[in-house]
Amino acid sequence: MKYLLMVLLLLLSGCSSVPLSTLTHFATFDEQDFAELDPNQIRARLVVDDFVKLKDISLKAQINAANGVQQLEFPLTLISKEILPVRKSWIFTTQVRARYQYELSPQARQNFVKLQQALLKGHKYNCDVNVVFDEHTPPQPFKYTVKLMLDPDNGYITMIDNREMAVSKSGVTSGNSEMLR
Repeated sequence: MKYLLMVLLLLLSGCSSVPLSTLTHFATFDEQDFAELDPNQIRARLVVDDFVKLKDISLKAQINAANGVQQLEFPLTLISKEILPVRKSWIFTTQVRARYQYELSPQARQNFVKLQQALLKGHKYNCDVNVVFDEHTPPQPFKYTVKLMLDPDNGYITMIDNREMAVSKSGVTSGNSEMLR
């Protein structure tokens, strides 16, 4: 169950560098906790180097139940995009970065509730994350950070911190994770 949250909102990578604080936060997170989440409150924040231009992010889940396979899509809605200036300190200097903030679309909220119900029934599932970059994004490595907000009272939780990734020449990056109970 804890892995589903990570995969759903990793957004850019199926394998990641997850901070220890995030692992401890989700150490006791289970299906019941997942079922209690309000899809209207879930947010994802993605910070990338400014030269990276995101075109589309799609999240999908496949639920394997006794009565067949169900495909669910989770379209994200861009809430805001903000350019973060260069930060200089005596240790390091950051590049100009862009911060994207997303929420679940109305369709994604409905599908999230279906996913919550399926997981409470103990169904197996897997997840896919696909990212499509704008054609003006050069195929070069970039750094990204992903933060997730499940509850406004707890704020954002860092899922991936300053991880490097390369853009493929096709402009698509994807990750898949098989999630079995």
